Amino acid sequence: MNRRQMLAGSMSAGVCLAAGRAAWAMTVCVNTPRVVFLNPGEEVERGTGQHWQLVSRFMAATAARFGMQLEVLYAERDHLLMLRQAETVAARNDPPDYVVIVNEKMAAQQMLHALACSPAKVLLIHNDLTDAQRAETGNERGAIANWIGTITADAFQGSFRLMDYLCSQMTLGALAAVRERRANVVVGGLGALPEAVATVMRGDLAAIVAGGQFIGACAMVALYDYHHGVDFAQPDGPRMKLDYLTVLYGDNASRYYKIAFDQSAAPDFSGFSRYRRRAARYDFNLQVLLDPASKAA
Repeated sequence: MNRRQMLAGSMSAGVCLAAGRAAWAMTVCVNTPRVVFLNPGEEVERGTGQHWQLVSRFMAATAARFGMQLEVLYAERDHLLMLRQAETVAARNDPPDYVVIVNEKMAAQQMLHALACSPAKVLLIHNDLTDAQRAETGNERGAIANWIGTITADAFQGSFRLMDYLCSQMTLGALAAVRERRANVVVGGLGALPEAVATVMRGDLAAIVAGGQFIGACAMVALYDYHHGVDFAQPDGPRMKLDYLTVLYGDNASRYYKIAFDQSAAPDFSGFSRYRRRAARYDFNLQVLLDPASKAA
């Protein structure tokens, strides 16, 4: 049997083929990618905001576009439960291909160690390890070989991602105080949850930074590409800070509200895939989704 025949046979059997000799073993896989997302939030919103439900929603929509399987396990804001979930996933006889985790309440370091014995690749999203955690754990594709990458929003906005809901409430509280005193003040804010976006649509807020809920969708794009042999770590490394947050104002707030909060609509992130576009770099430009003429939303 020649090499071409051997390769064809392996592909038909759904075997992962090693594409590199590095310790972290970049692989090209032809089976359906299976992803587990350890969601730190609540499955049903109970007063802590909809952020994590929205993250899961956009991940699921992106998984469906790509033909990926997504399983979401909710920790209900309990980081100890989240760690137990990581341990349970690591012990599965039939592990997923990928596990997506979040450094909620500084739990990611323990989760990485719990998952280190699993054949699943691990992707950290939303909020990075701290410098102190990295000093102990190391970096991606190092001592923990199956930790393949980290994806967060850009550094300028990243420190606010964890506080999306709180920032929204603070902004709305500031607006109420301004109204009570009848002051002529322009108010803007961070954390684009429905109530905050609606205030922009009404003109009560001048502008708001939005897009944090799409971090999981960006992660699914990166995993899809990685699964098909396009390593998201090239050319800039496995620790990615994506500059995709956008400013909402009167003209585009309604469009954002529709694609983010209208359950009948689901934005299409498949167009951001480097594997599909044969592109050298990622360009998660949310303005593409906000363009009324775009087919991506």
